[in-house]
Amino acid sequence: MKGRRGVHRAFVEMADTVTSDFDLIEFLDTVVHRSAELLGIADCGLVLEDEAGELSLIAASTERARQLELLQVGKGVGPCPDCLHSGSLVQHADLATGTSGWSEFTPEALASGFSAVYAVPLRHRQRIIGVINAFSPAALDGDSLEVWQSFAEVAAIGLLHERIVRHGKIVNGQLQEALNSRVLIEQAKGVLAERMSIPVDDAFSALRGDARKNRHTVRELAVRVLRGHAFPDNTPSPDVP
Repeated sequence: MKGRRGVHRAFVEMADTVTSDFDLIEFLDTVVHRSAELLGIADCGLVLEDEAGELSLIAASTERARQLELLQVGKGVGPCPDCLHSGSLVQHADLATGTSGWSEFTPEALASGFSAVYAVPLRHRQRIIGVINAFSPAALDGDSLEVWQSFAEVAAIGLLHERIVRHGKIVNGQLQEALNSRVLIEQAKGVLAERMSIPVDDAFSALRGDARKNRHTVRELAVRVLRGHAFPDNTPSPDVP
């Protein structure tokens, strides 16, 4: 787990996002990256449930995490669906024992180098709107998990802002906008990875870092890349539909 200063910064960032210029994609990307930092790992992902009860992958800190999240969403098995249904922390510290009950998920997780998996609900009181997942090569300690659960509760409060959530579910319009943005960002990551001859994860880090440096949203910068602009590009932000 990060030191006290790092933990404090992570919680403050969640409070700072509840503003008039709230950016859902930036917020959720921050949630997964700060989750990874708090736990001392690299791989976290975040899934949201819409008004119809459908799950959608919205953010992942690495490509490995993204693939495992997509598997869970597609198959409906793994720590993420179990956490959403139970409303409490789901953990399995040693997948190699074969006792998880996730026959389609466990082999893929082990093949990706993860022996321990965790899922914590994004909840505030009785409202559950999604799940944060953590994938680790080794078991995590109880203190780190406790801090992470508290962090997830604070993150949920940010999402429960009246413009984002109705009756405990992500409003379809907001979710669709986030999904559309995610598609653009994934495309831009691929373009940058090829253009710069770097891994996809590094391409996203470059996008995110430059967006913050120049006060763009990640979506705005992704559109620039897809339109053929140079990267990094420090010209004023365009109007993005």
